Formats: sequence, C-alpha cells, structure tokens
Amino acid sequence: SPAFMLQVLLGASVQTCTVFALGQQDSWLLPQAMPANDPLYYGPNAYLDSACRTQPILFSLGFFIMFSALFLKSWRLIRIFNNRKLRHLYISDMHLLMYQAGVVVVVAALNLLWGLIDPLVWRRFVLNVDDRDGTVTASVGLCFSQGGIKSAMPLFVGIIVFIVLGNYLAYLGRQIPTEFNESKWTAFAMVVCLQAFVLGVPVLALANEQSSAGFAIKSIIAIGTAASTVSLVFVPKLMLAYEFYKRQGE
Repeated sequence: SPAFMLQVLLGASVQTCTVFALGQQDSWLLPQAMPANDPLYYGPNAYLDSACRTQPILFSLGFFIMFSALFLKSWRLIRIFNNRKLRHLYISDMHLLMYQAGVVVVVAALNLLWGLIDPLVWRRFVLNVDDRDGTVTASVGLCFSQGGIKSAMPLFVGIIVFIVLGNYLAYLGRQIPTEFNESKWTAFAMVVCLQAFVLGVPVLALANEQSSAGFAIKSIIAIGTAASTVSLVFVPKLMLAYEFYKRQGE
C-alpha cells in the first residue's frame, strides 16, 4: 500500500526532526560569567523549555507513525494469507487508518499528560565556581524534570511493547512472499531499534551531565533508528523492482 509506505517516510522524517529540538542551547542567551547565587540558574528559558518538551513529542509521534503503518500493513496481509477457511475478507486502508489514528491519539495523550504533570524544563546547573569573585566558570545546561525517568516510563514502555508486537507480527508473516510483505526486514529494523535503546539509554544515563555526549547519543538513536528502518524497508523493494525491470528488458 503506497499510503502506508509514505507514512513510513513521514514518521521517519518527524522522528529525525527531534535533532533540531535537541540542538537548541542557551549559550547565546547567557553571559560568559554567571553569578553563583543559586545552584540552579533560572535564566530566560521559555523558548528552551518548549524545545525540551518538543523532543519526546517528535520522537514518539514519528516512531509510532512509522511502525504502526508497517504493523497494520503486515497485520492485514497476515489476515489475508492465513485465511484458511477462505472467508471473504475486505480490510480497507480507511479501516487501518482508523486503528492508526487510535495509536496516535494515545501517544499524544501520554505526551500531554507528561507535559501537564511533570513537564520538561531547561535548567543550567553550576559545576564550578571561581572562589575569588564568585563567578561561574563551568556549568551544564540540560532538559530536566522533577520526576526524572519515571515521567518518561509510559512512552518508553509503549515503545518496548511496540517492538515486541512488531517481532510477533513478523514471525506470523514469515511465510508471506517478500513481494507483498516486508516482515523479515521489519524484524531486522526492530532488532536495530531494540539494540539502540538497550545500549543507548544506559550510556545516556551515565553521561547525563555531559550535554555534548547526550546530544550525540540522542541524535544517533533518533537518526539511526529512522534511517535503518527506512533502508531495511525500501532497499529490498527497490532491488526487487530493479530485478523485475531487468528481466523485462531481457
């Protein structure tokens, strides 16, 4: 279905845009030496607060749009090819889009609850102070919430559940020809995503106070998972199309 393939590209593009929100910094807003009156520096940060809250929204919406399109397409093919009783089945694109809209609404609601209960805000933490004049010589700015990782758990659990569901659907559709289904490549993409989260999240927690390292790790997760999914889904189809036109030419 071209509509769902386009949604894979749309979801990957939205997820990749997380990097733009991650790249926002406050160095151009603050003086080089800040007074160390408080361990937390509350500067002008309305714009940066919005950037912090945009990061999980872009990543989660992009991720769920991308993979819900693949999963629903695979689910329809599984229903058709595993129809052993040969019953009449008609599952339209609109039917699948309604399911996908439900997934997007749930993800949007989780982000809204996060933003209302414990929103991410930009804070600059003082790391080192000059004892002679009391000015700050080293600090780190990052997105911060009072609840910490607990606030992100609903979305994180949802992503893990989606990864498990995707592998289960890939297993059910393993016998469907590649011309109709990309379940094998979806499973590979799921493995890449799982590895990215399993390896990236602990490293990100250890490098929490290193803004440059955190930006690099988050960017690799956002771009790497999107690029690998698009490549694993579209490259085999392009190769099949190339072989088909090559045979037609012969």
